[in-house]
Amino acid sequence: MRNKFNPYMKGWKKMAFLLPVFIIGAVLLTGFIVMTLWNGIMPEVFGLGILSIWQAIGLFILARFLFGRSKGFGRRRRRHHYAYCKVQSDEGSEQSTKDFDPVQ
Repeated sequence: MRNKFNPYMKGWKKMAFLLPVFIIGAVLLTGFIVMTLWNGIMPEVFGLGILSIWQAIGLFILARFLFGRSKGFGRRRRRHHYAYCKVQSDEGSEQSTKDFDPVQ
């Protein structure tokens, strides 16, 4: 049954179908990229074996667990440091936010 009163509910069925398809596609694409890079470099340079697509996806997930996100944590840490410097300068401290380098 169609909901005539809420225009935002129109595409929820389409989104419910497309979101899992997009997620599965992104995981497979990432696994394919990791597999291609590994199989192109590691066996020749270090003499290691080749990976299947499932091993590459597992390796990517393991690397994410061990090393975290590539950008998220650093950005958040710099923002908190900037806020800390601003609070210190507002309290009359000698520290200034003008000299703050966000890429420390």
